[in-house]
Amino acid sequence: MSEIKIPKINSRQKGLQIQFYTTISTKYSETGKRHQITGASEEEVKKKFRKEAKRAMAGQMDFEKHKDDTVEQVVEMFLEFAKGDIKKQTHSRYYRVYINYVRGSSFGAIPARKVKKYHCDDFIRTLTNGTIAYSYLCGK
Repeated sequence: MSEIKIPKINSRQKGLQIQFYTTISTKYSETGKRHQITGASEEEVKKKFRKEAKRAMAGQMDFEKHKDDTVEQVVEMFLEFAKGDIKKQTHSRYYRVYINYVRGSSFGAIPARKVKKYHCDDFIRTLTNGTIAYSYLCGK
């Protein structure tokens, strides 16, 4: 992924508060249109800018190149992509689940585009009959 270049961040008075802003170009915009990114601090604006730029660039991914990726490979890409966007502890838990249940499994070996509902049902059934609780997979 190429380096994301953040344009100059400006500030303005908005009521009694100072608001920081920059303009995101069409290259980095999720919508493909220029617009402003605002925040209460320069750091917040930078974080929002990087997040949107990463998403836009991921949306421009060459899907033809990844059309035969397995579930395991897709989860690996997700973990790499989400690294900066989620809390460290959450990422660590997701990675642990990937290592323990997806990597090297028959479910992980299925091409992601060919996964059907019954594959997911079988995977969940395998896990719930084993060592993991159903609520851990499906929420509370």
